[in-house]
Amino acid sequence: MYATLPSLPKRYRKTFLDLILTWGSIDVSLGYFAIVFVDEESFFDAVDFLDKKSASSKLHEVVKLLKSVRETPAILDTIRNLKKSKKSLKKHSVVRNHIAHSKCIGLDPNDKTIVCFLKFERIGKEELAHYSVPFEEIERALAWGKKFDAYLAASVFATKKGGPGAAQL
Repeated sequence: MYATLPSLPKRYRKTFLDLILTWGSIDVSLGYFAIVFVDEESFFDAVDFLDKKSASSKLHEVVKLLKSVRETPAILDTIRNLKKSKKSLKKHSVVRNHIAHSKCIGLDPNDKTIVCFLKFERIGKEELAHYSVPFEEIERALAWGKKFDAYLAASVFATKKGGPGAAQL
């Protein structure tokens, strides 16, 4: 018998949803970086190439693409900012992935600020993966994600035009 979704504070549920939606926006924004720099004939090839990649992989490919186009100050600035963001994107994606790809089994009974997840992933000989994530870590991932997403949205077309990029991350 399957357990029902645990009772979680509304604030936790809202933060989970906001984090998932923010990562969706990041994913699309990274894709836009790729497609604004390709010609019309290569547009769908770029979409197909990036479609199933993780956000970290898309970021890597976008940096490679930007390095292959003309070197303007805006593009070089964007490359620097995206490279600086890579480690944070990977770190915060782990938190997002727990929410998106694991079963939330509730809050730690001894510390209600710790959210527990069960993942269909084998660890050890006869054990499934279990992750305990402090809620403040989820909030940090959301805050960083919103900031990064805003940067991407502001920068993609500014970079294409060759003008000054968006504010620094």
